[in-house]
Amino acid sequence: MRKEIFSNQEFYHVYNRGVDKRTIFLEERDYERFVLGLHLFNDTRMHDYNFSSLSLRGLASCKLEERDLLVDILHWCLMPNHFHLFLKQRKDKGISIFMHKLSTGYTTFFNRKRQRTGGLFEGSFRARYVDKDDYFSHLGAYITTNHLDLCKPSWKEHGMVKKEIVASQEFLLGYKWSSFQEYFGQPLLPKLSSPSIFYEVFGGSQNDFKDLISEYLSQGVSVEHEA
Repeated sequence: MRKEIFSNQEFYHVYNRGVDKRTIFLEERDYERFVLGLHLFNDTRMHDYNFSSLSLRGLASCKLEERDLLVDILHWCLMPNHFHLFLKQRKDKGISIFMHKLSTGYTTFFNRKRQRTGGLFEGSFRARYVDKDDYFSHLGAYITTNHLDLCKPSWKEHGMVKKEIVASQEFLLGYKWSSFQEYFGQPLLPKLSSPSIFYEVFGGSQNDFKDLISEYLSQGVSVEHEA
């Protein structure tokens, strides 16, 4: 039984990783299936979707019923062996219901595809309450840039010079499995994230958030501020 009591209209950092730190996204279709779940499972109603016939491009172009959202997704990032979500709960038990559908659905997909059984994730998801203070903006930057670890594993220890920051931002923008594209480029899937909600609490615009990202990359991340 979970200890957390999630409150409506409050913000949470939700994350999990593969059991024994195993890779949970082995190929592009795995990432795509998880992102489809982020979109389609975010609904108070149950739907029997045929995920095998759905793609992100097809989903963006087809007409779906208006969803009754369980949560707002402010930021998200998928890494080979873990994921990060920045969520705002909209409905009672919304985060718990959403994460159960998301985790169960993806585990079923992954196990059938690889002819395996058992749990895929390291127990139930983890969650941390996000106060509307410096941690709010820090978490937005942390999740948005998390995939930079794939090409610059030690950047958080030392930060970067201006030339490195420009190249790093190009890498971040080219990575499909993160909300970075939705904030600064072409969205992977329309209306998956809610930048307007983030900016309202953040108290700034897209340009202000870009400045925060640049500052974040230049300074690195101290151990005590790791999300």
